[in-house]
Amino acid sequence: MSTRLPQGRRPAFEARMLNHVTLEVQNLERSVTFYQTLFGMPVQSDQVVGPRRVPVPCLKVGDGPQFLAFMEPTAFLPADRLEDVDVSDRSGINHFCLGIAGFDPDGVVRTLEARDLRATRNMREGMRNDRISEIGTTDPDGLFVQIQDQGYCGGSGELGQLCEPGFEYPAGAGGRRPLMAVASYRGIWLTVTDVSRSVEFYTQLFDVSARESSDGATLMVGQDGSFLALTGGSEPGVTRFSLAVVRFDPDEVMLALATGGVSGRRVTSRDNVPAIGFEDPDGISVLLES
Repeated sequence: MSTRLPQGRRPAFEARMLNHVTLEVQNLERSVTFYQTLFGMPVQSDQVVGPRRVPVPCLKVGDGPQFLAFMEPTAFLPADRLEDVDVSDRSGINHFCLGIAGFDPDGVVRTLEARDLRATRNMREGMRNDRISEIGTTDPDGLFVQIQDQGYCGGSGELGQLCEPGFEYPAGAGGRRPLMAVASYRGIWLTVTDVSRSVEFYTQLFDVSARESSDGATLMVGQDGSFLALTGGSEPGVTRFSLAVVRFDPDEVMLALATGGVSGRRVTSRDNVPAIGFEDPDGISVLLES
């Protein structure tokens, strides 16, 4: 079943792409090394967040500006609270971001507020001594959705579109070629408590087409085949993401993962598309597909 907006009603924003996913991880160096060893993924940009100016490395996905970001669970805590909080078991997908056309920070905030949605605006410190507007909102299940320009790379500049790494990280692949290459994001999976309600939210806020089925819905983002996959459940969350592998071949992907010491499994993505699944060092679920 396809879901459409009421006649004459236009979406608030034109979503063009899955821009980035941010992971909460226990060890930044370990995670950067893991993903760089598998996929290359050079550091595209670096951010500093929180009162302690904690680094957040952003690894390039494909040719950019898409990226995969990593942050520590305590990133936003002041130094005097670190010993009071136990985050030893806290890891997962913190949030995802959609890149839109015609991004204007003030206009995005006004549009969200006009639709009675909470607008969160953070002025992040850039690497060029500038401030970059980062804006987001929450969906009906409280899942945070960041909204940025389609050229946003996690960097500096008015739109966060100037990409330049500011910190040195150990060479994840040790100078060796990565085991495989990825071209882009393919999908992000959300568990929601009411699929129809979430479909209405995302189709009315973003220019996405929706196809509902008995076990959820698929929302197509942009024109490159990327999607948000919604499934019903009692515990909302962003549960996994998938990457499009260059010249995807399931046998070769399984071999590459095994070479890297990673246990892969043959699964299916949306519409029964063949995929390979694995867990990263923090137990975060990732799919690889065409």
